[in-house]
Amino acid sequence: MSEKKYNRQTYTGLGAGMQDKLIKGAYLSARADAPDYSWMNAVSSGINAFGEEMETSKANKKAEREKVLSSIQGNMDKIMEVGGSLPEKYFDQAFDYANSLRDQYVAAVDSGDTKLQHKLKGQLNTFSTSIQTTKTSLSDAAGLWKDGSLIPESGMTPYQLSVNASINEENVELNEGSYRWRAVDPDGNPVLDKNGEQKYYTEEDYSKALPLRDDVNTEVYKKSNSTVIENREKWLNGEGGEFDNMSQRKANLKIIETSVKDMGSMQSMIHDDITGFGSFASSIDTHPSFVGYFEEDEDGKLSMFNMKDGISNVSAIALYDKDGDNSVGYEDFIDANSFPQYDVNEDGVISKEELEAVYDKDPSARQTIAKLAKEKIKNALLNPAKGQEDTTKGMLADFMTNRQKQMFYGGDERYKDLIPGVGNTTFTKATKKKKGKLIINGTEIESLEAYKILGGSYKYLQDRGYYWDPKDGGWLLNEGAQFYNSNPIVSKPKYDKK
Repeated sequence: MSEKKYNRQTYTGLGAGMQDKLIKGAYLSARADAPDYSWMNAVSSGINAFGEEMETSKANKKAEREKVLSSIQGNMDKIMEVGGSLPEKYFDQAFDYANSLRDQYVAAVDSGDTKLQHKLKGQLNTFSTSIQTTKTSLSDAAGLWKDGSLIPESGMTPYQLSVNASINEENVELNEGSYRWRAVDPDGNPVLDKNGEQKYYTEEDYSKALPLRDDVNTEVYKKSNSTVIENREKWLNGEGGEFDNMSQRKANLKIIETSVKDMGSMQSMIHDDITGFGSFASSIDTHPSFVGYFEEDEDGKLSMFNMKDGISNVSAIALYDKDGDNSVGYEDFIDANSFPQYDVNEDGVISKEELEAVYDKDPSARQTIAKLAKEKIKNALLNPAKGQEDTTKGMLADFMTNRQKQMFYGGDERYKDLIPGVGNTTFTKATKKKKGKLIINGTEIESLEAYKILGGSYKYLQDRGYYWDPKDGGWLLNEGAQFYNSNPIVSKPKYDKK
């Protein structure tokens, strides 16, 4: 073991300068023959110097401490300023936490624990930023709700509704410098995690639970509607073709894909009234594409789930065929755990044969089961899971396209009823002496404009041989028209020989 060395400072516990002065005073006293107390002056001077040294040291330490604390107080003031604009429970928790960190910091300064000082200062800095972020997040979210920038509440998922119901003052907790919120359902009941413990939501959860309305791609769709209206006017005047369903649907699919890319989901396209005729979600029950899914064939299969464009719908069968019989029926949408009475053999899967047995005993059960299945299917279509969006995309594209088709044809394709020989429409052929008469529902159509006002297309009428004489007025018939018979269109209308 090495010899422990001591310096002069350890002799008395005094500083070297003070020690020298005391030793010098004692030396002077020993050398003098007569009593001489001048050494005491030296001692006194040394003590005074020591006292001044200590006071200076204390003052310097105090100044340094106050300087450091002044810096930390700046953060404190910032936190309190921001926290003061938050609801009371947010502020109270922020105040207590910040003061706790401050007290710990003061103790670390007093003890000289530099490492702890840096750690605590970092925590305060982080908290200062965190509380500002929280304030901004809450303020921005409130603005989105107030400005109507979110999709309708009815279109939000149960998870999104739960998060939005949870983010309030009553549920807030400050945990290690970050706010979190106790999870509750829309009715205020606690939401538990998989371990049966209280679940919490974070600011990140909140940001993901605010589904924005897709105004950009909605505007793209509305602009395409304007083009549809322009084409309608041309068609009404006999200058353009009919509605191009295939091209329009393809364009709408592109809009949907872009919306999914921009927004992360189809929620806006599904639940917002992008067409002006109601949303896809609000009209899905009566929409032809949806109704068609529940048309059963003679084998009890749901036709549109099993067939697409006349061939087996492999993707739909793979997605919905729960009982493994390579076809989709109502049985694939009935959960055996929820409806064990239909699972006769108790194998956890309801088969087509088991449902048929139920129908045999109680024919009214078919309607009940169909209703249950439709609700589940509707929910699945309106809230498709990741990787299962194709069916919904197709139906949504059909919906958007059908709305445009209605715009093009005046709402309900009434033009089809305005063709002579259909419904209550008749035509009296023209002769050399007089023009023909077009009569619809007992009313004579006296001009081309009157026909268009009813919703008819002059182009559609021309293709079928009926013309308005622009020179003299009146209606003429060309029996060589494209759709009148198999003959090619002739340049001039034919008259009766009468």
